Amino acid sequence: MSLRVAITISDPWDLVTVCGSGPFQGTVAATQPERLVVQLDEPLRYQGHVLTWAVCQVRHEGGSVDDMVSSHDTPTSFALVSAPPSTTTGLRDVAGVAALGTVRGA
Repeated sequence: MSLRVAITISDPWDLVTVCGSGPFQGTVAATQPERLVVQLDEPLRYQGHVLTWAVCQVRHEGGSVDDMVSSHDTPTSFALVSAPPSTTTGLRDVAGVAALGTVRGA
C-alpha cells in the first residue's frame, strides 16, 4: 500500500498566490530518515516550471518521516522539482523551487 500525504504551502507568498496553498495530494515514492520524496497528483505550474515532485524535509530537530505521514501537520521545508530527484541528494543540492509549509498523512 502506498503512503499518501497532503502538502500545504505557506511560503513563498508568490507561489501561494499563483498556485494556492493546497492541500496538494501526493504519493510517497521514497523515504529517508528525515525526508520524503513525493510525487504530486497534480502538477504545480509556477514561473515557467511544471513541478511534479516534492522533496519534503522536517524543519525541527527531532522530527521524522513518521511525523510527516501522521495525522498531524508537521512543519516542513520543500524543494518542488520537475523531475524525480535522486534519493541520495541532499535537500540543499536539489534544484527547484524552495518552499515552506506542512505535511500530513492523507
